[in-house]
Amino acid sequence: MRLKDILENKYNKLVIVIFGAGSSGQIVRNQLDKGINVLFCDNDEKKFGSFIHDSEVISPEELKNLNQKQKDIRIIIASEWYAEIYNQLNKMGLISIVINSNTDITLLMKNNYSKEILDKNKLSSLIYNEKLFCCDGCLDYRINDGPDIEKYDAVLGKEECFCSIHKWSKIKGWLLPSEALAIQRVVKMLKPQSKLVEVGSYHGKSTVIIGSVLPKDSILFSVDNFSLNYEADDNSYYFYRENIQKYNLEEKIGLLAMDSSIASQIFNDELLDLVFIDGQHDFKSVYDYISEWYPKIKNNGFLLCHDYSANWPGVKQAIEAHKLDGFLIGPTVFLHSKQRKD
Repeated sequence: MRLKDILENKYNKLVIVIFGAGSSGQIVRNQLDKGINVLFCDNDEKKFGSFIHDSEVISPEELKNLNQKQKDIRIIIASEWYAEIYNQLNKMGLISIVINSNTDITLLMKNNYSKEILDKNKLSSLIYNEKLFCCDGCLDYRINDGPDIEKYDAVLGKEECFCSIHKWSKIKGWLLPSEALAIQRVVKMLKPQSKLVEVGSYHGKSTVIIGSVLPKDSILFSVDNFSLNYEADDNSYYFYRENIQKYNLEEKIGLLAMDSSIASQIFNDELLDLVFIDGQHDFKSVYDYISEWYPKIKNNGFLLCHDYSANWPGVKQAIEAHKLDGFLIGPTVFLHSKQRKD
């Protein structure tokens, strides 16, 4: 397939653009149905205009122009530089799905997500068979990919959708909407009476994101000593309490305002269903967090770590030092499922 043919309207069907013209991209291409219209995109100028099988490699600028003229387009990132590419595309106003590893690709194909990607009305999590979005408002937000709150409220038209973007997008924090929704998808899979821990709460953004979709009779413990304030008038403990009260989560949240090393001693081993780590990002801190909390996770429980990317090498190095396998469920959210080794 050539870009020229698409622009000349020789193809009116959906076009898949695989960003990453390396081995991972080729694996993704091989897994997609042969009848699908596919182009590659890459940042390497040497690859522009070349072909992988019958699919042309285009530049990011050509991708941007294509997106403006082709209404039905899907972009899949298949590159180790997933975080940088995701941000690059986001700045260009382009939506993308991240496939970071062969593990992701295997899961993608095992769960038949190639069909999900092709249908804009069924955009789903790459990891789980259930829909990522609880309502049409969430789906509309993800497709249009932007914090246009007034438009989103108009589409949603109701306040009871607790995982809606406008509920927690205003809370100060660093989770991207796609990351937050992916985390919620994992939380929704847990059984009633689950016990969860988040390490690092700040103003409570992740607390509200997780706490708002807790299974019945479950509890989230927030662990933070609230010593980090990024601005002179930033009282993180005050804003955390304010947000928990504002979103009526007081009965679902247990606050442990203390160091992680102390809080971890409160819990018995193999007690927790999920631990989400988003505290300090240096290697030693993240390594210690995992050392402290991993034994507390049940068999088949989940460990999630935020900011697994080249921008935060300490996070990646600490996870690798613990030899934890896993994959991304968002641009920088790492997911590991604990399996007991007998």
